[in-house]
Amino acid sequence: MQIPSPTSRRAFLRLTSLGAGGLILAACAPAPAPSAPAAPAAAQPTAPAAAQPTAAAAAAQPTTAPAVAPAPTTVPVAATAAVSAAGGAKVKLSISHIGGGSLNGSEKSDRMKQLRATFPNLEIENRWMSYSAYVDKISLITSTGDLADLQFANAFNDVPLMMDSNLLLETGPLLDKAGTHIKAATPPEAWDSTNYSGKQYGAAHNIYDLNVWGTYYRKDWLDNLGAKIPQTLDEYAQLLKDMTFKDPSKGVTKQTYGRMFLNSIKFDDDLFHAFDVAVGHHANGFWRDRGGKLALDWVHPNMKTAWDWLRQRWADKVVDPDSLTAQLDYWGQPWSAGKIGTMYSGWTFVDSTQLDMRKTDPKAEIVGGPALKGPDGAQGFTGEGFPWVYVIPQKSQVPEQAMQVLDWFMAPQQAARRAAEIPWLLSRHAERTEAHAGLATLRRRFDLLSLVGRRVHAGTPSATCAPSPICDSTISA
Repeated sequence: MQIPSPTSRRAFLRLTSLGAGGLILAACAPAPAPSAPAAPAAAQPTAPAAAQPTAAAAAAQPTTAPAVAPAPTTVPVAATAAVSAAGGAKVKLSISHIGGGSLNGSEKSDRMKQLRATFPNLEIENRWMSYSAYVDKISLITSTGDLADLQFANAFNDVPLMMDSNLLLETGPLLDKAGTHIKAATPPEAWDSTNYSGKQYGAAHNIYDLNVWGTYYRKDWLDNLGAKIPQTLDEYAQLLKDMTFKDPSKGVTKQTYGRMFLNSIKFDDDLFHAFDVAVGHHANGFWRDRGGKLALDWVHPNMKTAWDWLRQRWADKVVDPDSLTAQLDYWGQPWSAGKIGTMYSGWTFVDSTQLDMRKTDPKAEIVGGPALKGPDGAQGFTGEGFPWVYVIPQKSQVPEQAMQVLDWFMAPQQAARRAAEIPWLLSRHAERTEAHAGLATLRRRFDLLSLVGRRVHAGTPSATCAPSPICDSTISA
């Protein structure tokens, strides 16, 4: 049923943050000691008044998405007045993103080197920001209107506020003109969260699907304890105690715990979904259709019940005490180091994590389990879909060039470059250890990735970059 609330969606997003999640739990026990930190002046057109997205973050049906067109044989590069400046002066284009680990790492990355080489007449301003600082910085960027020409943002949390302030450029026409590769590679439903009043405001969605997460366990610890993979929250609570107090590692690790919590609890979705609510994987709330109305899980009565359950686990002392006060980069470290017995994580991390575990415990083995059932039978994992997107501000002087850059990233040759790196990474893993149990699994995933790439761009000849002031070199794999 719909739970009425006097707080509007946008007011709630402006005024709230999940950073206080750790305080709610810590209030029930002495504050844990912090630990060292493993774990994205042309006239401005007038946009329509901001409206609710045509699809919510959770369970809304897809609406109008840009039509998927066949991938072109060349990267679209229409020269504009700005590019054709006298003397061939470089055109400035700023990109704000969270990739590369650091500004220096981003600048030295293969993708940045390729980007600068492919677009020699673009003066690229790299506005890198850390993932851990994203929430604070994107709020400041939005409030001041200082968006980059290509601004990385959360479609569920930040884009609505940008739309409220009339900051974004409608991108539908640009996608038709210069985003053919983007449309060919993007699932139609990914566009729903940036569709406002039937118009598209996303330039390119990150096609990383968050629905790859699950609850994982140390199988060797389960075997040592004579325990089975839990199916319910009650069984899970008991296993957390056993993994904390019954020496599941058989002396390999002195102090073990059942689980860690991220300081904001936003990577602990599995526990909340057992109560039919969720905090949202990226601190953006979790909206879903309840009785035909859009409702926010944060104000649902079951949210308090979920917090009570988590608070009791803290009181039971089965949670890594350092995890609630550590920074984001602490996430995953206790799991890789063999300090905790269960972890909510993505299947893409399993193989590399198991290798790390075996540095200290050669018998370490990871196994996945089902979504835990709560008291009323509810269960689930992330379910957010496609939250990340690039947008282009109305104030941008180079919107078409910005779209061309994004389209270049989605071109078949760039996908081929990424796929071609995987066998090399596999060989490096094989060099590190002879007991690489996940090698076959990774190879199967590489084969699947190659198949997907062939299907998305089936029949597309190798593309070259047409002569242009901003794109005068051939793109090669």
